Amino acid sequence: MTGLFSHYRLAAVIIWLLAVASSWAWNTVDNIREKNFIAKVTARAFYEQILTSRKWNLMHGGIYVYTTTLSPPNQFLPKDKQLIRDEHGQSLTLMNPAYMTRQIAEISRQTGLVKFHITSLTPLQPENKPYSWEIPWLEAFANGSHEESSFAKEDGKEVFHYMAPLPHRESCVPCHTASAAPKGNVRGAISVSLPIPFDRSVWPLFFSHLFVAMTGIVGILFFGGRLAQSRR
Repeated sequence: MTGLFSHYRLAAVIIWLLAVASSWAWNTVDNIREKNFIAKVTARAFYEQILTSRKWNLMHGGIYVYTTTLSPPNQFLPKDKQLIRDEHGQSLTLMNPAYMTRQIAEISRQTGLVKFHITSLTPLQPENKPYSWEIPWLEAFANGSHEESSFAKEDGKEVFHYMAPLPHRESCVPCHTASAAPKGNVRGAISVSLPIPFDRSVWPLFFSHLFVAMTGIVGILFFGGRLAQSRR
């Protein structure tokens, strides 16, 4: 009888371990999927907001701003729009969507939180040169991809990279006459980089399940042993 109870306890331990392992695997996958979803939705919202700002600018045909060291005339605009003067003789330059996006991106970069970058495979501005991780995604957009994302490590911190394309429009042509025709009707893209506010480590979940597994094994062996003794 004792041997029979030993087999029962072993079977119970195996079944218990399989149940806990299945729970850990399911929860780990679900946890990763949920955090990826949250990061992607957040980054996509930033991208859409940038796109909305660009559409507003484009809706007004660009906006004129006073020229400063931070806002010099845009050399890629037609000559008659690069520089005008108001009734007081002060010079203004037309700020198109791309120019505006670069300035907003620089302000965002200085805050050190959310960062975004306007780029393409054939950039006109040096600051629009793609980062190494952006190049494969730009190529993917030219071949039909609609968005790309991934987690990465930067300066020892985990960040989430998101990128989506900027469709080519006729309004882009005047500033891009010197560049090659866009492939796949994609002129460029905007990337968004977010700091990760949550822990993506699987170890807390692993150790919590390990504790449950060990507690269950101790319980099975203890009560199984007591039951075997009572049947003698």
